Amino acid sequence: MQPHLGTGGYTNGMDPELTDWPAAYHGENNPRMQHVKATYDPEQLFTFPQAVTPATPPAP
Repeated sequence: MQPHLGTGGYTNGMDPELTDWPAAYHGENNPRMQHVKATYDPEQLFTFPQAVTPATPPAP
């Protein structure tokens, strides 16, 4: 399983003291999660202080 796990950790217990929580919680999956968030929740209806933020589209 290890080759499929990547980096990051289980986020059941959030740590409000983390400064780089996207890397700590989601690791290399964070950009992919941001694209999912932008697709399915662009208005950020489901949010909290350490929620995944939507990806911003690249400038034209």
